[in-house]
Order: sequence, then C-alpha cells, then structure tokens
Amino acid sequence: MKRMLPILITFAILAGLFSCKKKTEPDLVYPTILGISLSTTSVKQFEESVTLTISYKDGDGDLGAENPDSAVVFVQDSRLDKPDKYHIPPLAPLGSELSIQGKITITLNSTFLIGNGTAEDITYSVELKDRAGHRSNTFTTEKIRIHQ
Repeated sequence: MKRMLPILITFAILAGLFSCKKKTEPDLVYPTILGISLSTTSVKQFEESVTLTISYKDGDGDLGAENPDSAVVFVQDSRLDKPDKYHIPPLAPLGSELSIQGKITITLNSTFLIGNGTAEDITYSVELKDRAGHRSNTFTTEKIRIHQ
C-alpha cells in the first residue's frame, strides 16, 4: 500500500491540474442584452416615435462597427418578416479586449398601422451582433399600442 500512495498522490495532482484548464465562457465573447426600456407604450401613427434603450454587456468589447453599412442592432417588428438594421460605431477601442457594459439608444421613427383597424398592439424583438459575428440573446419588448 505504501508503494501505491505516491502514485495516487501524483494522479490526484495531475487530475487537479487538468480540471483547472481555462474554459472560454460564452459570456466573454457573446454580447448580451440585459434589458430594454421603452420611451412609451402608446404612439400615434406617423406622428410619434418609440425610443428603445438597450442595456448590454460584451465581455470582449467588439460591439459596434467601423463600416457604416455594417448592421449591429436588429429590431424585428412582430408584424413584419424582416428586421430593421441599425449601425453603431465601435463601443471600445479597436483591437482592445476589454469587458464593456452600457446602453444603446435607437429611435424608431414613422411607426404606423399595417391593418385596417384603428389600433394595433406590437412588440419588438431586438438582437445585437458583434464584429466577430457573435449574436446576442434575443430580447422582446413589452407590448406597444399604435393608434390613429
């Protein structure tokens, strides 16, 4: 039994070292939407707008794009098939890898009724995409009433 003790100790130490291997956490590379606040939950079509304030965090700071044609924020109206796309500039210095957290404000102009009624309830689903192509969680707003 005394001869087995050094082997068991060595095995335990090696097992401990291999289990301490640094893991890449999704939170470190994927942007995350923490919440969204709305400026209003009732708008008059064509006259009033809705402002979304998106609270986010990104573990490696690569949110935002230099190219103004690059979409970063995707806002999907629940009545439509495709999202509207918005550009935001880099939120941290390019080439840096630092954790960032903050708020992005998007104003949705020209909100309007699609059907023939006098009012519609809608939601917006919002998603972020970083420069590496990682997509965030999708966050859906509370209902917004659009009226004439």
